[in-house]
Amino acid sequence: MAARAAALARPSLQPGQRARRRGPLRAVGEVAALIAIAAVVIGGSNGAAHDQVPPARALDAPAFVLLALLAATVLLRRRAPLVMLLATSLLLGLFFAAGWAGWPAGCR
Repeated sequence: MAARAAALARPSLQPGQRARRRGPLRAVGEVAALIAIAAVVIGGSNGAAHDQVPPARALDAPAFVLLALLAATVLLRRRAPLVMLLATSLLLGLFFAAGWAGWPAGCR
């Protein structure tokens, strides 16, 4: 009887909804996603900067700060996806306007 009462007390999910994870496991997943995306963004941009023809502007401290901020926008993906989209677009626009590496060699 107690199990049935506990099951009824839980809010039911609508079709198509997923249960949200909460607590430390979700925080670990967010940090892992942030680290993985930062490694790809910074590593890929650093590699692309070396392969540019004609050579692009070398990545310096402001470029790495901009790339880190770009990767950090992943933290907004669940709470404010539109803000994430706008922030990512703005940061990418600043990165390309400053003359840092564009596309990897061979992709143009």
